[in-house]
Amino acid sequence: MKEAGNIIIVDVDSTTTKAITDSKLTVTIAMKVDSQSNTNFSLVRLTKYVDKKSKNSVYGFTYEDLVKNCIIADKTETNSKGTMQISYVVPEEGYYAVYDSNDKTIIPIWVIIQ
Repeated sequence: MKEAGNIIIVDVDSTTTKAITDSKLTVTIAMKVDSQSNTNFSLVRLTKYVDKKSKNSVYGFTYEDLVKNCIIADKTETNSKGTMQISYVVPEEGYYAVYDSNDKTIIPIWVIIQ
């Protein structure tokens, strides 16, 4: 995780996780979790920021975005093998990030309507 000022920068260029969804824009993410851990995942839409000096653009979010604009899970299920499935309804296609506030890890996702 890289921060610049108050922006948490997410490397979307290496995003290999694509969520292809229908027009309902429901995205389901499956991940392995430790049954003993207290998981806390948030989904947040990434914003494109442009560096005024270098003119380079980056995608990221702020901690304020996590508080004010995070998308609440529509449904969460964990099976006996420790696989958690989290469903979110997103407002539009684009870049999003699943943020684990316990581990401070980010999983970038590119949501595509098809």
